[in-house]
Amino acid sequence: MVSVILSVLLFVFAAFGVVLFGDGKLKKCNDFSIHIPENCTGFFSQKILVSNELHLNNDVNPRKLMVPRAFVNPRNFNFDTMQNSMLTLFEVLSLKGWVEVRDVMINRIEPWWVPLIYIHIFAILGWLIGLTLFIGVVVANYNENKGTALLTVDQRRWEDLSRRASTLVQPLHQPPRPENEGLRARCYDISQHTTFKRTIAFCVLANSFLLSLKWEGDEAKYLAFGHCGVSIIFILEVIIKLVGMGFKGMCESFRNLADMCMAVFSIPWMIVFIVTYETPDILQASMNETMRIEVGKPAVDVNTMAWWRETNYKYGVTMILTRFLFICGKHVSFSDIFLG
Repeated sequence: MVSVILSVLLFVFAAFGVVLFGDGKLKKCNDFSIHIPENCTGFFSQKILVSNELHLNNDVNPRKLMVPRAFVNPRNFNFDTMQNSMLTLFEVLSLKGWVEVRDVMINRIEPWWVPLIYIHIFAILGWLIGLTLFIGVVVANYNENKGTALLTVDQRRWEDLSRRASTLVQPLHQPPRPENEGLRARCYDISQHTTFKRTIAFCVLANSFLLSLKWEGDEAKYLAFGHCGVSIIFILEVIIKLVGMGFKGMCESFRNLADMCMAVFSIPWMIVFIVTYETPDILQASMNETMRIEVGKPAVDVNTMAWWRETNYKYGVTMILTRFLFICGKHVSFSDIFLG
């Protein structure tokens, strides 16, 4: 189970890494005097340092070489894709070369404290979980082999039965089925059907798959539409459960209550997305007419609309990520993660 938590931690931080440091934010011109990507063209003179064993002075008549300028990522890592992000964090998890990754991110990302906090939190949590996994395996093997040779057959069976009973999953809080055969009973049966649960789990996985794709340009609009479609299915799921179990029955389970909150929070996101992306020109024109501050100067400019769209996308990504975390509660073997 510790390995499952470690994999989830790696996926979560990789997704945040793509959002925070992806899309070429780590790219930099190899000519450090150039700070604008459009100016990173042509050639520049690069100083070459010779070995100290030659006993030459590098400050007097330094050797130089003409090198083409290139606006590229660091040579050994980047966060532009989900695969590269997970590979980078896996290397950080080994604690070999993670200081170089941290220093490069601090030098290239503003504000500098964002990558600093990000990389240190991941390194600490990943190392603690990995150390727990290692110690847990050693202790488990020791307990399994401790004194078993001295036990009789019946004693071994009793020890095995006791060990299996101690690892059973705690019972879930499930409200009873309504007594009548009306609409509530039908909705309750639908919510407890295996096909319904598997369909919702598949929608959660499909929605989480959107994290591995880049949300930029026209593709971001189509991805957001896909998220809206899946969110509608989640809202219908909550409505069916509310009718079948009632509000009190929904509140008895932490996962059902979390699903209901997620569905409620996804409604304003869909409304904002439809308003700002389907009719952006009409929205901007109406706001400029109703909120004009001075003549000839609109109250809402293009930069404000762009910032609003980017914030809306980040909110959508956060909704997807949170929904992915709650997939653990959809399977019985993962329920003890949240139940302690």
